[in-house]
Amino acid sequence: MFVFDEARVRRYTVLLLVAIALLAAANAGILALREALDEPDVLDRFGAFDLNREQSIGTWVAAALHALCALLALGAGVTDDRRDGAWRRNE
Repeated sequence: MFVFDEARVRRYTVLLLVAIALLAAANAGILALREALDEPDVLDRFGAFDLNREQSIGTWVAAALHALCALLALGAGVTDDRRDGAWRRNE
């Protein structure tokens, strides 16, 4: 069984916050570069870092986080079913 201790949760939280900060910095850099060069084609070349687009790295990160949350919820449900079933709906 996978146990979340406080140190591990803190490490994962810091890792996620760093990833979000890097994505936001890349997005700001691309937008600043577009304005500084007065060239709208910059977004076409570096569109993967534009968080306003649907097909960007930010979208992939969000989808991966949703999948991780679903897996954690599944794991919590399976673990609870093996124990006393306190979270299970009694019909």
